[in-house]
Formats: sequence, structure tokens, C-alpha cells
Amino acid sequence: MDELSDLTNTLTQINDVCDKIIRKAVPIMKKIITNKDKLIEEIKESNKDMEDKDIRLKLQQTGLSLVKDAKNVKKEMNKLIHAIVTNWNIEDVDIPFFHDVWYGDTYDCEKLDALKALLTDLNEQLSHCTLEHIVEISKN
Repeated sequence: MDELSDLTNTLTQINDVCDKIIRKAVPIMKKIITNKDKLIEEIKESNKDMEDKDIRLKLQQTGLSLVKDAKNVKKEMNKLIHAIVTNWNIEDVDIPFFHDVWYGDTYDCEKLDALKALLTDLNEQLSHCTLEHIVEISKN
């Protein structure tokens, strides 16, 4: 029963942090759109060789990459929970993101330990979900 409780707690935390990432990222993406000229100039100060269109694309890609895992989790979470509750066999369920996590393709561990590793990654992504971080990454 402890394992089921731990699994439930971990899935709840994963869901909560994904919600936080998405809620935090949407206003940041809007700022990128509305302040793109200022941000482009800021990035060009440290990388004069970059073209405006390349900087704009890099800003968008970087912002979207921060929410990619969260969106995948939200998309597949209900199917994963249903599979676990009904028979613990997720092989036949169309959840490619969670298949990779659950069976150890994403992390060097499987099942509950892999979900905990995912939670750690998502918390790190949440901490990086700032306009400043996106701009800094886009400078490279």
C-alpha cells in the first residue's frame, strides 16, 4: 500500500508542477512576443553575428522547450492513471512520453523511480521558466 500511496503522491506532484510550468510560461511567451525588438537587441549585444529572425526563432524555441515535457505529461496523465488503476500494464496504452519514462528509456531507472526523476526534472524546468533564463539561453 505504501507503494501505491507513493505513486499517487508522485503523480499528483507531477501534475501540479506541470500546471505551474504552463501557467508561468504563457505570460513569458506573451512578453517574448510583445517585447521581441527589445529582447533581440539585448541578445545582439552579446552575439552581433545573429540575425534578427534567428534570434526570434531561438527565443520561441527556447520558451516552448521549457513547456514541452509539461504539455506531454498533461496530455497523457489520465491515460497513465487509468492504465495503472486498471491493470498496471501500460504497454498497450498510447502514451509514448510516459512509456519512455516508465520503462527506463528517459532515465536510468524505471517505474516509480523514473516518475520521481521526471518530477525532479520538471521542478528544475519550473525554476528555469523565467524570461531572463530564456534570454540567456538564446544568447548561445
